[in-house]
Order: sequence, then structure tokens, then C-alpha cells
Amino acid sequence: MKNVDADTIVMFNNTIQDGSIVQAFPTDVINGEMCLPLAQGHNALRTVEGRTCYLPFEYELCSQQRGDELLGRWDYPGAVWFTYGSGKPFVPSKPFPAEFLYRRIQLAYQRGASSVLLACAPDYTGKFRQGDIEQLVELGRMLKNPTSIPRPSLTTSCQVKASSVWDVNHAADKAVDGDPATRWAAAKGATNGWLEVDLGRPATVSRAMIDEGWDRVRQYVLQAKIGDTWQPVATGTTLGRFRELWFDPVTAQVYRLSLTDATDVPTFWEFQLFSPKEQKAIQCQ
Repeated sequence: MKNVDADTIVMFNNTIQDGSIVQAFPTDVINGEMCLPLAQGHNALRTVEGRTCYLPFEYELCSQQRGDELLGRWDYPGAVWFTYGSGKPFVPSKPFPAEFLYRRIQLAYQRGASSVLLACAPDYTGKFRQGDIEQLVELGRMLKNPTSIPRPSLTTSCQVKASSVWDVNHAADKAVDGDPATRWAAAKGATNGWLEVDLGRPATVSRAMIDEGWDRVRQYVLQAKIGDTWQPVATGTTLGRFRELWFDPVTAQVYRLSLTDATDVPTFWEFQLFSPKEQKAIQCQ
């Protein structure tokens, strides 16, 4: 490290990590790549080689997705560092929804990240596609004007139960914790199931956002409990990544997402419900 300017930051790329341990030293920054800091927050003061060091966390977010491949233990499915365009013998990538990127950027800072990088690039022709441009413009608008962001999900931290769970690390509450890195999964061998969330009091809902892993669902129905009866508010076949369901406003305290048919064990990163814009969001305790 001789002849390094005092204003220079030296960083080792230790591949995807959550910052729980210092994997290489000396370094001035812990690079998490696509991995968010720990849920309890990043501890920047570390004892290394007998001395206390300040090691902030840098998070790198990918703007593109391609399929459901997991590139690492902690990252989100389908994320790719590069933009793959059509016209070549590989699957084209597509931009993540701008709201998805915005939520993860905010979550990274809430958990103590000191900086966030957004990995985006032109495709093999050297051009940014129209959808990529629209994504970046929309993300910029959200970052400049947070008041324009859709209201938080009504389901975050609410009481939730499921037909079955894979294990304690994939419990029902993982689908409503607001953390896109955790997920609920039904029991081994299941090809159907349900998630039921109690908002704590009646609330009017007109939109659902469902982030399903590996596109397994083939038949679903979103229901609201009116009195003692489950009333369907939205039905369909497949769900997949970042699926939005819009429907006429319905008021209820308990909502259920029933998965009546799936090709494999149903699993969801997030199940979120939203009120119409004119209604104040409630908060579960």
C-alpha cells in the first residue's frame, strides 16, 4: 500500500456478502455487492488486527433481471450486472420496476449503508433501450420527490399465517416483513396453499403486489373476509415476479391469497396490500 494518496479509498471486492465479517483486510470499505446490510443494521466500527477501524458498507444494486437464477446466497433472483439485448443467442434481460429499486435503495440506507451504486449498462449494441431509459427516469423522479412514492404496504409487520411452512427461516411473516431478501415457502411437496393476513382493523384495499419466486403458481384467488364469508376480489392463473393486481376497492380486516394450483412448492418474497391514494395507511403494531 505504498504511495497511496491520503484521499484515496481502497476497497477489496469480496463478492456478495452482508458485512457480518471482515473477509479481507486492509480495506477502507466493506463491499456487499448485491447483498443488503444485516437487518439489525451495519456496524461500521470493527476490531481488526488489534485496532478499531471504521469500515462503512457499500451496496451495489443491479438495474436488470433475467430469469430467476440466484447468483449468490443473499441476492435477489434474476439480478444481472449487465444488460442483455435481443438479437443474440441468450435470454434478454429486462429492467426491474423502478419502485423495486427505490425500495431497496431506501432499505440499504435504513440498514446503515454509506453509499449505494446502481449497476446499469447499455446492451451489446452500445445503446440503452427505451425501457431502461424509462426505468432510470422514473427512479430519478422517485429519489428527487419521495412524496410521489406509493404508500407503504398495509401488510408490513401485520399478523399473518399460512397453510404450511417449509421451515422457521421461511415462515409466513417473511412474506410481509418488507424485506425483499426474505421469503415464505409452503411445506415440502405442497402444490397449493394460502397466506392470510390480519390488518388489525378494517381497511380499504384496491391494489396488491405479489413477488413470487420461480413462477410456480398456476391458479390463484385473492379473497377478503366479509363477515364469515370469503369474497373473491381478484383471480387469475400465473403470478411471477413483481405482479400487481388492481381491483375495485374492498374493505375488510382479513385478506387471504389462496394458491389452488402450483407446479412446485409455492414461495413468495413479498405479499403486499395497498389502500387507495385518498386513504391514510394504517400501521400494524
